[in-house]
Amino acid sequence: MSTNTADHQPVKPDLHLVTKDQLNERNEYVGKVDLANYDGAIEIAENLGRVAFAGAVRAAQYILAKAGSGIKAGLGIEAGWGIKAGWGIEAGWGIEAGWGIEAGEGIEARLRVFAGLILWRLPEADEIEVRCKSFVGTLAYGKLVLTGDKKSKTPAKTKSKRTAKKSAKKGGAK
Repeated sequence: MSTNTADHQPVKPDLHLVTKDQLNERNEYVGKVDLANYDGAIEIAENLGRVAFAGAVRAAQYILAKAGSGIKAGLGIEAGWGIKAGWGIEAGWGIEAGWGIEAGEGIEARLRVFAGLILWRLPEADEIEVRCKSFVGTLAYGKLVLTGDKKSKTPAKTKSKRTAKKSAKKGGAK
């Protein structure tokens, strides 16, 4: 965090909070602020369900979907720091974060997922973690930590894109 030289107080990051009034009837983001390349942090308010973005969602700092909210992007999801969602994270392309990725439910990416892309030093062990109950895609960089379903004691699931496609063709769940 930088400091303001005039009074030596920390400067808070630019924060955009996505709220219900910025979503249409299909839960798609239609707000006035362009979040395709946002120079700050993006937070999604609680209990909005899975919020959809037509294109990419990029934040120079972090992306946080609070409890009861998730992220779905037609293209990629990228954050300079980390990505965390109370529900799931789904991207049409890839997912990239500097300091780790965490979802209360599943993570799905059509292409690849990268966690711990810190260029100025080696990442700590927890900064490369991708934490979720289920994972579909290719983890190109990072460490997958499947959390499982604590209520039903069901083990966590992971599928490659190829396995997920075969399962879908046979009528199985994703």
